[in-house]
Amino acid sequence: MYNQFEFHDRKCSLFKLNYSTTENETIGVALHKTHGREERPYNLYSTKEPTFDFLVTLHPRDGILIIPYAEIPSNPNWPGYLADPAQFDWSSGWKNRWDLLGHDELRGKSLESRVIPTKSQLPKLSSETLNRLSTLHIV
Repeated sequence: MYNQFEFHDRKCSLFKLNYSTTENETIGVALHKTHGREERPYNLYSTKEPTFDFLVTLHPRDGILIIPYAEIPSNPNWPGYLADPAQFDWSSGWKNRWDLLGHDELRGKSLESRVIPTKSQLPKLSSETLNRLSTLHIV
């Protein structure tokens, strides 16, 4: 599903945000800070000062994307910052790149579990976590 939002900043500049994941085309990953000063560019991650080594996120269909910080696209509106959302090809070469984390023997293998436990102590939270395809940062 593709969602597009338009807004104007305080200086009346028009911005379009594409929080998009389009099936079989692109995967969109929101990459902004949720603490501190929550306005652009202060809530974006710098391209020059890595905050984490890899972006790790579930692929919408299967597998896990493991993307080195230096390979995350830059923001077209804010030079020197990461894109928000960062977009990757659906058939990205970063899928299941366990070798980047030192596990050469697991490269290309899907290791994630998408089964929601029936006996979870927090079944609603387990379901929501899986459905939102949470993004993890590995430092």
